[in-house]
Amino acid sequence: MIAAPIAIDLYCLSCGYNLRGLSGDPVRCPECGFRNPIGEMEPAAEAISLHLRDAEAALVLVATGVLIALPGVLLAGVMLSSRVTGTFVAATAAGFLVSALTCLASGVARFRSLVNHRPGWGAAVLLHTAYVVVLVLIVVLPFVGVTSYFVSSRSRGIPFYAMAPTAFVTALVLIFTVLRPLYAKMKETIEPLRREVALTLTRDLARRRTAEAERRALRGP
Repeated sequence: MIAAPIAIDLYCLSCGYNLRGLSGDPVRCPECGFRNPIGEMEPAAEAISLHLRDAEAALVLVATGVLIALPGVLLAGVMLSSRVTGTFVAATAAGFLVSALTCLASGVARFRSLVNHRPGWGAAVLLHTAYVVVLVLIVVLPFVGVTSYFVSSRSRGIPFYAMAPTAFVTALVLIFTVLRPLYAKMKETIEPLRREVALTLTRDLARRRTAEAERRALRGP
């Protein structure tokens, strides 16, 4: 019997629920009631963690592609609206867009592969990307706006310390009204994928161990 709570991510062999923080051997899953032997879950724990981290890294790569695309789209818009031309500007915009498309294509393909094309992978990509982009905009835009206003208002003697709190409060309001609900929705969408991946990997590794044990038994001492 294990008295101390489990300190690593171990996943239920029946439903994929994360049993971190629970105790016992076997550990009773609070989600489905299955009693999980520690010895059958531990060998898969590291492989599952690495796999899930790879999937999360793929989502980050997609969001990075979107963020890289923003300057490229901005430069392209400036070129089209003001008829600004030039090899340097065009090459810079093209470089941003090509890099963004590379990140997007690579990240989407890798995430889809890592979750085995399970239903909901597209929604997970979209929500995670939206969350990261909104997070960056919420952090950056209020302070950019305040700084711009400060620069344009210096002649009127408006102190910067009077406007900095405005940016801070604006960011907090946006975080609680926009970012938190979006984060909750993102987690709600991604969690079933994580559990299915963990369950599949745990069962696959358990089957391999069983098959290997049977082969050793057939070979004899």
